[in-house]
Amino acid sequence: MQDQSEPRPDTGTGHSAAHAPRCRLAALVGRLRTRLQAWREGWEAASTYDHLRGLSDNDLKRRGLSRHSLAHDINNGHPNPKE
Repeated sequence: MQDQSEPRPDTGTGHSAAHAPRCRLAALVGRLRTRLQAWREGWEAASTYDHLRGLSDNDLKRRGLSRHSLAHDINNGHPNPKE
């Protein structure tokens, strides 16, 4: 049994060995959150495109959009494309 007063082995990150799994888990959660955010943004862009592509050219023009640059405008965050 290890004496409680002995220092824990260092993982090279400045954290004890007990903290390493938590650090890896936190990193994994961060990567997962980033991927889910990107997935959500892509899904929203696809939904917006699907809605807007069905509009007439005049409706698109009224919104400051054109059919030629519709996908580009959505991906670059054109302000309020659904309005």
